[in-house]
Order: sequence, then C-alpha cells, then structure tokens
Amino acid sequence: MHKDKDENGSLHRPRDLTAFDHTPLDGEMFLQALNGFLMILTCEGEVFFATHSIEGYLGFHQSDIVHQSVYELVHSEDREELQRQLMWNSFLPPESANIGLQDVLLPDNCHLLERSFTVRFRCLLDNTSGFLRLDIRGRVKVLHGQNRKSEEPPLALFAICTPFGPPSLLEIPQKEVMFKSKHKLDLALVSMDQRGKMLLGYSDSELANMGGYDLVHYDDLAYVASAHQELLKTGASGMIAYRFQTKEGQWQWLQTSSRLVYKNSKPDFVISTHRPLM
Repeated sequence: MHKDKDENGSLHRPRDLTAFDHTPLDGEMFLQALNGFLMILTCEGEVFFATHSIEGYLGFHQSDIVHQSVYELVHSEDREELQRQLMWNSFLPPESANIGLQDVLLPDNCHLLERSFTVRFRCLLDNTSGFLRLDIRGRVKVLHGQNRKSEEPPLALFAICTPFGPPSLLEIPQKEVMFKSKHKLDLALVSMDQRGKMLLGYSDSELANMGGYDLVHYDDLAYVASAHQELLKTGASGMIAYRFQTKEGQWQWLQTSSRLVYKNSKPDFVISTHRPLM
C-alpha cells in the first residue's frame, strides 16, 4: 500500500473516512445505549423536555410530564434539595460568593454550574415501591428561544438521569410482555400502547368509546371496583388479576397495577401497567 510522508519525513497511512461519510449520529441509537434518559428542568421547576425513553424507567409517557411541575414528580422529602440544585448560585465557593450570573456563565466559570445529585422520582412501574432513585448529572445553562422579558436570561438544568445503583441490582421490567394504558379518573380509557392494542385487538377509535368497566368480566367487576376505590383514596392500587374481553370475544387474564398522576396537586389521570397472565 502506498504510504504518504508527513512534513517530518515519517511515514503514515492516509485516514480512511469512507466508513463514516454516510453514517450520521443516530439519536435513537444513543438513547438505547444510554442507561437512562435526558431531561431539561427549568430553574423554576418545570419539566421543559424529556426524551421518550423516560417511559421505560418511570412509566410516564413523555407528553404526560412535559410542562408539569417537577416537584409533583419527586418524593416530598427530596423537593427542597432539588429546588436548591436548580438555583444557579446555591453552590458557589466562598471566593466566588459575589459573582454575578453573567460572569458565572462565562466558559471559565461554567464548572460552578455543574450538578451531580440523586433524587427519588415517582415511578409507575410495578417493580418499584412507587419511587425510583435517579442519579442526575448535568449543568445549569441558558435556555435559549424563550420570549420571556426579564433582566436575567431563563436558566435550566440540562441533565442525564440514570437509575442509582449497579444495573445488575436493578429489576428490569419485562417490556416485551407488559403494556400500559391511560385512563380518566372514572377509568374510562384514554389511550393504550401498541403492545396492548395488538394483544387485545382494538383500534384507537374503538378504545376511545370504552367505559372503564365495559370490557371487564362480570364476575370480576366488584374486584376491579374495589381496587378503583383504593386508587382514588391512596393514589395507588394493589396488584389485581381479572379477565378482560378481547375484540374476538375471548377473556384475557391481566395482572394490573394503577397509579394516580397529579397536576397542580390534584388527581389528573390514571396510568395502569398490565401483564398478560395466560
């Protein structure tokens, strides 16, 4: 093979970049490789953005939490610490105590805005105790593109969120068989994920007209109603097993747990996690 000489006369092989010419960075591959998800939290405590992969870790659909208060998603004992982490000047060293925001945003000082902490987030998956501790690492930065008129630019924490602890010790949900559904407070169906629709055979338009109890086996109605009352009182129902009618008229046994999701401190909707039993 022909070898080129550099300016010092030494031999080197020309770099072959053809393998990379047509391989743009795939965001979906990046999210799959990341043991967690990305999230942007404004310094006022709003979830500005979260990648869709959050659903696999917390059970919330991306659209359910964006523009919601993050303080309603974390354990009550962790809210004060999270608020402190979101304040840009909470961790300034004594020698930088009087530094202004514009100065701390300079490249030489950006290390003062780095954050690394853990917090317990509400989790809808049934392999947790209701909360999952996340390791949050990132940096407070300017949130561009906001039409907010103020002397100081809007700030947000740009962070990678990963389950806290060795992956080998974490219970991994059986994603290939579990499916989720979203309901109104009376359990009327709002939506169901693709796995559920394939298993039960219903389309979105058919599910949209379903009441909360319409497809439950008659002998299981009282059982489901009791779990529904527990859900409304405590915010979560225990694990129940019952029969659900498929589009073909068959009875599919499901194991289900449900949790309330709050908005402005009031119950807003229900997320249910289901596992087919047979």
